[in-house]
Amino acid sequence: MAFERTMIDDLDGTVVPAGGGGTVQFSFRGDNYELELSQENEEKLAEALAPFMAVARKSRSTSQLSAAVAAPPTTSGRAYEPREARAWLEEHGYDLPARGPVKKELLRVFEEANGYSE
Repeated sequence: MAFERTMIDDLDGTVVPAGGGGTVQFSFRGDNYELELSQENEEKLAEALAPFMAVARKSRSTSQLSAAVAAPPTTSGRAYEPREARAWLEEHGYDLPARGPVKKELLRVFEEANGYSE
C-alpha cells in the first residue's frame, strides 16, 4: 500500500501540490521559525524579504556553528546521514524511490532547508 503525504500551506490553508512549495525556515530576533508554503506564497515571502536580504550578511546560527564543530564526519562523508535526508524528504512530501540513491537535486533541497549548504 502506498501512502501519499499532503502538505498544507500554513499561511492560507491550501493544499500544496507535490513539488510546488515546501518548508521554509528563517530566524528573526533570535527565534527560529518554520512553515510550509506553496510556491506562490514562498515567492511572496522572498519578495518581501528581498530588500533586507540584499544588504544582509549570511551567517550560521549558534547551533549550526556548534554542530559543525562538534559533529564527527559521517560514513557518507557528508555532515548528515543519507537516511536523515531521505526521512526529511519523505516527511515533506517528496516522491522518492523505495530503494537506491536519492537524486542529487533532492539532496540539495534537503541541504538548503536544513542549513547544510554554504
